[in-house]
Amino acid sequence: MKKILVPIDFSKPSEYAAKMAAKIAKKTSATVYLIHMIELPSGVIDMGSNSKFSIPESMLYLRKTKEKVLEYKENFFSEDIKVEYFIKKNNPFEGIKKYAEKIDADLIVMGSKGHSEFEEIMIGSNTEKVARTSTIPVLIVKRAVSYTHLTLPTNREV
Repeated sequence: MKKILVPIDFSKPSEYAAKMAAKIAKKTSATVYLIHMIELPSGVIDMGSNSKFSIPESMLYLRKTKEKVLEYKENFFSEDIKVEYFIKKNNPFEGIKKYAEKIDADLIVMGSKGHSEFEEIMIGSNTEKVARTSTIPVLIVKRAVSYTHLTLPTNREV
């Protein structure tokens, strides 16, 4: 395993997924790719006269998002784990699949809020959509996991 994609949305389940990816990366010497997908309102991209967002507000939003991504990198990954990060403007479901294929990811680790079955059927989540349609294995993390019992093969066994 060489590349682990971790989509983050700054939620608790996203934190759990980052922690799980860190554990896997440490055991396998994989590179972790943090990605945050943003769907900017049309006013951010199209700065026309009806825009609700100014360029400075848009830049501030993007800078704050980058700061949050860097906090994830600092808080959940030790210095011996190689972590790259990206902020992409795209629909989360489409963007995650596209980026996983682009980097040739070996694994996608995603958090899930754990919607009820009814909500999942009626709405669906990005995690569920990615897991259902991805050709790349997807590990879904719904809660904090005790890492003392998690055993993974070493890099020589992968």
